[in-house]
Amino acid sequence: MILTSSQTIAINRGQMPFPSIRRFNRVAVTGRPGVGKTTAVRRLQRRGITSGRTVVHCDDYTGAGWAGQIGAVLTALDGCARFIVEGVQVPRLLSSGLDVDAVVVLSGPTTKAKRGHRSMSKAISSTLASWARANPGVPIITARVRTDGN
Repeated sequence: MILTSSQTIAINRGQMPFPSIRRFNRVAVTGRPGVGKTTAVRRLQRRGITSGRTVVHCDDYTGAGWAGQIGAVLTALDGCARFIVEGVQVPRLLSSGLDVDAVVVLSGPTTKAKRGHRSMSKAISSTLASWARANPGVPIITARVRTDGN
């Protein structure tokens, strides 16, 4: 089930798309490199919207290496009833068995593309699409990010 939000969110205001993430206990946030996943979730943290949830940034586990990162994040989330996890690795986490109540996919302007970002973006999209076909009951909420604050 894909729910497309017509709302454009301003990540500097710490907003997330409709329907509000508050109604979901286990939320995964993903999108292409540089779109603003970490910024959006950190702003939600500062506003107290993530209160009572474990917040995991996949980038915090890059030291575990490409193969070890997934296991490290899954271990960090083990036993968490309420969480938000964000990063480009989210589709791989989902494919590895992470159970979520909703997935938020951010799109929009990015920082200047670095080498390899285009292929990483394609991998994110194809992995998420494959997972979504196998999990049609989990809503995928899409939102376009605007960084100008308007």
